[in-house]
Amino acid sequence: MTIRATTDDLLALTDLQFDQGFPGVTNARLKLAKVIADHLATETVEIHEPLQARGKADDIPAYAEIVSRIRELRVMFSCHIAKWSLAAIRKDWAGYGRSLREIAVELADILDREERDLFPVAQTILTKVEPARRSNTLLFDPSLLSQSSSRRRLVSAVERYSENPWKPQPSLG
Repeated sequence: MTIRATTDDLLALTDLQFDQGFPGVTNARLKLAKVIADHLATETVEIHEPLQARGKADDIPAYAEIVSRIRELRVMFSCHIAKWSLAAIRKDWAGYGRSLREIAVELADILDREERDLFPVAQTILTKVEPARRSNTLLFDPSLLSQSSSRRRLVSAVERYSENPWKPQPSLG
């Protein structure tokens, strides 16, 4: 289930009268927390860590702002959870619904930004095959993948030679 759908389910409960909506709140909150945690973990492993490891995070203009807003939302969400215990929700059902809607608006905005400004650019960057180089010596040229095997053997020998020019090289035959 998506974050948006899970958020909508929880919001739908707050649209009901207290006696109808409250019984489902605990499970809906836990489900939302899990979906968000799973999303953040996946996003960290699949996007943030690879971008940072390759030094490419700064190549995405909106990256720093999106990451900052995610951190702010995490704090906002933590404060919301801490403030809105089940006892507090019982006392102020309407207030809980308003607070949840504020978070839902922020969450939807961040998801929109990620989908528009982060994910497509990150996908392009992370799936791009770049030639490896060492001091202006091409070590791997992806265009060679479609060329003949003898040409690939030659390139392979050149690559090995460029790694250690003093080591005796095997023949190309």
